[in-house]
Amino acid sequence: MDLKQNKNKIVFTILSIFIFMLFFYITKLTPLAGDDWGYAVLGRSNNPFVHAFKFYFSWSGRYFSELWGFIVAPRKWLWNILNPIMFTTIYVSMIKLINPKENKILVMFVILALMLSVQNTLRIETYTWIMGSTYVVPLMMFLIYLNIIKPIIFEGKEFNNIKLVISTILNLYITLCMENVAAILVLANLLIILYCYIEKNKNLNKFILLLIVSIIGIIILRASPGSNYRLYRDNKEWLEMSIFEQICANWKNFLNLTFIKNKYMLFGLGISFSLLNYKIIKDKKNIGYILLAISLTTIFLSFNLFSLFYDIEYSRFALLFLSVFYLILVISLFVSLWIGFDKELALESSLYIMVGGSANLVMLISPIFGDRSSLYTVYFIFILIGLILSNLKLDKVLLYGLSFCFILLIGLKTKEYIYKYQAINATQQIRNGEIEYYVNNPDVKEAWLIRMPKGYIHSADIEEDDTYHMDVFKEYYGINPKMKLIFYNK
Repeated sequence: MDLKQNKNKIVFTILSIFIFMLFFYITKLTPLAGDDWGYAVLGRSNNPFVHAFKFYFSWSGRYFSELWGFIVAPRKWLWNILNPIMFTTIYVSMIKLINPKENKILVMFVILALMLSVQNTLRIETYTWIMGSTYVVPLMMFLIYLNIIKPIIFEGKEFNNIKLVISTILNLYITLCMENVAAILVLANLLIILYCYIEKNKNLNKFILLLIVSIIGIIILRASPGSNYRLYRDNKEWLEMSIFEQICANWKNFLNLTFIKNKYMLFGLGISFSLLNYKIIKDKKNIGYILLAISLTTIFLSFNLFSLFYDIEYSRFALLFLSVFYLILVISLFVSLWIGFDKELALESSLYIMVGGSANLVMLISPIFGDRSSLYTVYFIFILIGLILSNLKLDKVLLYGLSFCFILLIGLKTKEYIYKYQAINATQQIRNGEIEYYVNNPDVKEAWLIRMPKGYIHSADIEEDDTYHMDVFKEYYGINPKMKLIFYNK
């Protein structure tokens, strides 16, 4: 038993070090891009706390996200350290939250493989883009918060003053980072309070306090004069729509960013869901056959083999079919969890579905529904997948087979990451040489700068009509502000 425990700890340590080293490597190779330039310029020119305070009144209620940008963007060396720390912390927090009872090493491989296999736009917008990491920071803190409160809720651990203070700070910080994560934090707190009330948990009042803090945070976030001014200035037509019209306008985005584009997540969910349903069948519950058919269909759909079943932009059948199927999938997930697991595990799993799903659901009434907004949905489904796998007894052949597949996926994705980020760095070295020439020759009228490989990095190239990024790019690198920038393909 001790040998097995040591083996689990060794693998966990190796994988944690691996993810730190990989993210350190790719972060170091990635230059600042897009909004990073603007925040770097402003951040090095004045007190970042003052800038973030001013932005609350002129631009955004995301105070701590703005503060992050003003502190980190001017200091690339700091970003090189913080980014791998964040993703290592997220990985460790997910494994600790899942707390695998069975198949521990498999779960460790699965979570790492899924983290490395997020869809491409989500990767470039959150994994190595400084201002995209403003979505990653609250995810990390949310997972830390859940790790603090889970033993208190389910194991009766003491909710001491230190934990309460940390939880209070986390609740305030998270809600002043991003709208959809603020909303799901409030939802999580509400669900926890409901559970504590039903179970007569002695810490109910402390969780009510945390709910109040999170509500205050979201009110401060939404009350931002700058955020409201931009909303009314830039989205008049959107605000004139009814909620139903807004949902209809964003529905394709919702399907794409929750399910269709996340093929590895969907595949992992289908596998874990199928194994759970097989357990239900073995327990002689006939509904398991219906649930298994749904989970196997999920695996099939994850491959995006036939456009008839996934091309919702051009196929009405695909739009209708997937809208109905994914609703059935979510319902069947709840059914499987409550039939296949005990009450406590079913409750915890249901929490992750509701919280994760709500992160994208709230975006249905947002005028901007980008890929990076789906980060929370994707990661909570990762946790759900790990939680299901960690509570199933698998025979050795299946266990080793799945482990091999996910190790192979880790290897392939690691190779892909190294190739892409080395290509980014090589291109940036060429661009640095070009920039140096134009800095030393300020009288040149046009600066020709090489474009980054398409789809490898977010916002590193600037189009001609994007005057804001043109200006901050020139200021960041010290190029003559009157010089015209032209980004050319290699």
